[in-house]
Amino acid sequence: MRAVGWLFRRHVLGRVQWEVEKNLARLVSDWAGAVGDAVADLKAQAAARVGAELSTLDRLLGQVPAEAAAFREALRRLDEAGGQQTVAPPRARTGDQQETPHPL
Repeated sequence: MRAVGWLFRRHVLGRVQWEVEKNLARLVSDWAGAVGDAVADLKAQAAARVGAELSTLDRLLGQVPAEAAAFREALRRLDEAGGQQTVAPPRARTGDQQETPHPL
């Protein structure tokens, strides 16, 4: 009976490593798919928000023609910087007030 028990234990222990590796590979594959889907969803959300911001800017440019040139200059600088820079929104300064930069 000991020989059968030893053979069974040896057989089971030999397969444990393979089963663990197989299941970990499946788990990693599932996680990679889920992460990829989440990143794609975040990318779509970001694109939608950028589109909304751009439409808001277009609407504002149409409402305030006097400040349109300053907005267009800020947008041009953003395009040149590749969207990596923060730009202060253009507004009239009065007295000692200082503008703080805001990301667009």
